[in-house]
Amino acid sequence: MVYRIVQYLQPWEIDDFDRQVEQLIRGSYYTSADNHKVILDVTLNTSIVDWNESNLPESYFLDKLEHIRVKASYYFETEFDTDTIIQGCTDKRRVCSTKEQDFIIWLDSDLYFAYNLLPLLITASESLTEEHFIITPQRYRDWE
Repeated sequence: MVYRIVQYLQPWEIDDFDRQVEQLIRGSYYTSADNHKVILDVTLNTSIVDWNESNLPESYFLDKLEHIRVKASYYFETEFDTDTIIQGCTDKRRVCSTKEQDFIIWLDSDLYFAYNLLPLLITASESLTEEHFIITPQRYRDWE
């Protein structure tokens, strides 16, 4: 099975993404690489910042993204890029929906992704028999 973890990043989200990758790496120890492949598919759009007005140069974010990619590549297949055409998470999701995968995991930088969530999602997906489904770790609010 191929699991594609998809994320669109803006430069100011790079530290949150680094935290998420640490959690994903930690969770990878509880999964079996024999049964599946995990692809981290990430796009960073740097065109939305006026770099002449920024205290940090664009290269800071590009270098950090590359550092995260190298770290992640020891555990996952990585498809990291910078793109000025993709202007948001919906564009990124649309592009990824045409790629080869069995399952897509959408991530946003402001989400806390617990280390045990990746193995739980993989385990849950292996027992599914329906063609179309959504698995969510979210607990829906109980309204009175």
